Amino acid sequence: KGKGGDRGPSAPKGPPLPSSELTATLQRIDGANYGAYHDLERTWLFSDGAGFDFSLTVDRVQSDPFAPPSKMHVNVPAGSARMP
Repeated sequence: KGKGGDRGPSAPKGPPLPSSELTATLQRIDGANYGAYHDLERTWLFSDGAGFDFSLTVDRVQSDPFAPPSKMHVNVPAGSARMP
Protein backbone atom coordinates (compact mmCIF):
# COMPACT_ATOMS: atom_id res chain seq x y z
CA LYS A 1 0.00 0.00 0.00
CA GLY A 2 1.12 3.52 -0.71
CA LYS A 3 1.64 6.26 1.82
CA GLY A 4 -1.26 8.54 2.70
CA GLY A 5 -3.56 7.86 -0.17
CA ASP A 6 -7.05 9.12 -0.82
CA ARG A 7 -9.28 7.82 1.89
CA GLY A 8 -12.27 9.72 0.57
CA PRO A 9 -14.54 12.04 2.53
CA SER A 10 -15.01 11.32 6.20
CA ALA A 11 -18.20 11.83 8.13
CA PRO A 12 -18.51 15.49 9.14
CA LYS A 13 -18.07 16.26 12.82
CA GLY A 14 -21.27 17.43 14.45
CA PRO A 15 -24.46 18.77 12.94
CA PRO A 16 -24.45 21.22 10.02
CA LEU A 17 -24.04 24.85 11.01
CA PRO A 18 -25.06 28.08 9.26
CA SER A 19 -22.50 30.08 7.29
CA SER A 20 -22.54 32.79 9.97
CA GLU A 21 -20.95 30.24 12.32
CA LEU A 22 -18.26 29.57 9.70
CA THR A 23 -17.39 33.27 9.73
CA ALA A 24 -17.20 33.25 13.53
CA THR A 25 -15.07 30.10 13.53
CA LEU A 26 -12.65 31.52 10.96
CA GLN A 27 -12.28 34.71 13.00
CA ARG A 28 -11.70 32.69 16.19
CA ILE A 29 -8.99 30.44 14.71
CA ASP A 30 -7.23 33.11 12.63
CA GLY A 31 -3.53 32.93 13.45
CA ALA A 32 -3.90 29.78 15.58
CA ASN A 33 -1.85 26.63 15.08
CA TYR A 34 -2.86 24.03 12.52
CA GLY A 35 -4.67 21.93 15.12
CA ALA A 36 -7.28 24.65 15.62
CA TYR A 37 -8.27 24.41 11.96
CA HIS A 38 -9.78 20.97 12.56
CA ASP A 39 -12.76 22.89 13.97
CA LEU A 40 -13.68 23.54 10.33
CA GLU A 41 -14.29 19.84 9.64
CA ARG A 42 -18.06 19.79 9.34
CA THR A 43 -20.83 20.86 6.99
CA TRP A 44 -21.67 24.55 6.64
CA LEU A 45 -25.03 25.69 5.22
CA PHE A 46 -25.40 28.71 2.96
CA SER A 47 -28.56 30.43 1.75
CA ASP A 48 -29.13 33.71 -0.04
CA GLY A 49 -32.73 33.93 1.21
CA ALA A 50 -34.05 33.80 -2.35
CA GLY A 51 -33.96 30.06 -2.85
CA PHE A 52 -30.29 29.50 -3.67
CA ASP A 53 -28.99 27.10 -1.03
CA PHE A 54 -25.85 25.01 -0.90
CA SER A 55 -23.62 23.30 1.61
CA LEU A 56 -19.85 23.25 2.01
CA THR A 57 -18.42 20.20 3.74
CA VAL A 58 -14.84 20.35 4.97
CA ASP A 59 -13.86 16.69 4.92
CA ARG A 60 -10.28 17.02 6.12
CA VAL A 61 -8.06 19.92 7.10
CA GLN A 62 -4.34 19.99 6.38
CA SER A 63 -2.63 19.05 9.66
CA ASP A 64 0.66 20.84 9.03
CA PRO A 65 2.38 22.79 6.24
CA PHE A 66 3.84 19.61 4.72
CA ALA A 67 0.69 17.45 4.93
CA PRO A 68 -1.53 16.70 1.94
CA PRO A 69 -3.92 19.58 1.15
CA SER A 70 -7.28 20.02 2.81
CA LYS A 71 -10.27 18.35 1.17
CA MET A 72 -13.77 19.72 0.91
CA HIS A 73 -16.80 19.47 -1.33
CA VAL A 74 -19.84 21.58 -2.22
CA ASN A 75 -23.37 20.25 -2.63
CA VAL A 76 -25.83 22.32 -4.66
CA PRO A 77 -29.33 20.79 -4.82
CA ALA A 78 -30.76 20.69 -8.35
CA GLY A 79 -33.57 23.05 -7.32
CA SER A 80 -31.10 25.67 -6.13
CA ALA A 81 -29.00 25.26 -9.25
CA ARG A 82 -32.21 25.73 -11.26
CA MET A 83 -31.39 22.65 -13.32
CA PRO A 84 -34.04 20.25 -14.50
